[in-house]
Amino acid sequence: MIKAWNDIKDRADDTSPDQGGEFETKVALTDNIPFRFVLTHATQDEDTQLQRQIAATPRTYILGGHDHDIQYVDYSGTIFIGKNLSNAETIRVMLPLAGGRSACNEVYAAYQRLQKRQRNKRFLYPQDLEAVLLTVSDLDSDVLRERIQEQNPAEGSELKDVLNKARCEYDIPAFELTYEDHDMSDVAADEIIQAAIAKVELSDDDKLVRNFTGITALEARDHYIRKDATNMGVLVAECVRREAEAQLNQKGHRPAGAPAPVIALINSGAFRCDSELKPELKLRDLRETFLYDDDKAIMVLKVSAEVVRELVKHGTQETKKGTGAYPQLAGGWKTAKGDVWLAISSFLLIRADNNDGYNEVLQKFWKLPDAEATAEKALKEASDVRFSITDAVKNNAQAVPANKLPKQARKTVKGEAEILRLLQAYLKAFHENISPDDSNFPNKETWLESKVPIDQPAIREARDAVRGFLEERGTVKKYKDVAATLNKGAQWKDDARVAWTNARKELLELRGSLRSQDDPAFSTGDSYFRLFNAAVRGIPGWGLLPALT
Repeated sequence: MIKAWNDIKDRADDTSPDQGGEFETKVALTDNIPFRFVLTHATQDEDTQLQRQIAATPRTYILGGHDHDIQYVDYSGTIFIGKNLSNAETIRVMLPLAGGRSACNEVYAAYQRLQKRQRNKRFLYPQDLEAVLLTVSDLDSDVLRERIQEQNPAEGSELKDVLNKARCEYDIPAFELTYEDHDMSDVAADEIIQAAIAKVELSDDDKLVRNFTGITALEARDHYIRKDATNMGVLVAECVRREAEAQLNQKGHRPAGAPAPVIALINSGAFRCDSELKPELKLRDLRETFLYDDDKAIMVLKVSAEVVRELVKHGTQETKKGTGAYPQLAGGWKTAKGDVWLAISSFLLIRADNNDGYNEVLQKFWKLPDAEATAEKALKEASDVRFSITDAVKNNAQAVPANKLPKQARKTVKGEAEILRLLQAYLKAFHENISPDDSNFPNKETWLESKVPIDQPAIREARDAVRGFLEERGTVKKYKDVAATLNKGAQWKDDARVAWTNARKELLELRGSLRSQDDPAFSTGDSYFRLFNAAVRGIPGWGLLPALT
């Protein structure tokens, strides 16, 4: 990535507008734009490295991806870095405005340079204005020129005074949206949404693949499936193993007698739903989970059992936990001997640019020079058995014994039962005392996030119980103590940020435990998730870090 950036920069430096060619023209034009956005799909460390290595050009913004669980903003240098949580858990809205503070600073710096070169000259409006506007982009100069003209300065005015009076806005006003900012769609909008969904829905989306009701929900949240074997992960791996075995047998690749065992390895990055799926597993769930699935998603090749164990060792090492490389496994990989059939996500072996590293294990085993050669070898060694993950689960889920699946990976969060009980009590008190027909129907979330007086004692007591429970959490109490010493807008010290981060982590874990409770509540317009957010907003001082909340 760094090399690619530097290659482009070098070509831009060596290119003049009259050299022609589509690429050269586009590069040459980049000097006449106010903003530069660098879109990456890299880790936080790689984004930081890129920030250090590219030219320190004002109004350059690195917008990162790849990391699912990192919320990160760095304003410390000339170049901004921003990363958001995945699956629209947080969305950063940025509005680039030409003629902002950076442009004003560049124009004023140009004025100072002119003044330094010609000390005895008076620079006047309007005759000398264009000389300083040349230093910024055409868009910047158009905006600044218009703002200056709005003042209607007199001809012959000192240019310095005119520039100082010009209105300067932020370069890029930004704000962040989270789950709590969503609202129920109105009827008209909902009809549009449902019509759009209907166009892409398949007729068999609601077909039941298997019903695990009474047995388990299916854990496919990133936080769990990327760190451990989960019931959904093992179910899918076992279905893939069975599908590979059936097709290998059908095509005569496993002759009777002593057929080589079949092992399945699916990288957790293949699971894209980041959800705890309901026990009634439907085709829609599979299609929404395996977004990159196709009829060649799984390849099957013969390797030694030792190689498989090396692949597993690679995927389960500490540095891979929490990433999409973490494997979901099926088959006797621990005890297998000799050659085995390995059913594996094709992406891991034939995409030379993937970051999961399984191809590097095979590259070393096959003694090949690079990832490209490894991909070619994998394709050559692979059998003619290729299939999609969705088809494998659809064909085999019913046959997988439930006792083969691990229990749900989710750990019980301290306090989750109590906060659910308190929120349920608050909703019960609210609905028992407030009529929906009331023309002054109050907002139950607003009451939770403030300490406004409530006439109904039952609602007031339930509200105060929710807020009191949250504010008495150990990390929250420590945060409140620190926040009480700071004024809004004051410089945050390290201990304040640490206290806020610890409190936020505990509250996010507690809030996450409410997600699976929300489906029935949404049908009545209530949401434990949103009620929790409202109560958190009521914690004293919680809004002092708008860039991070």
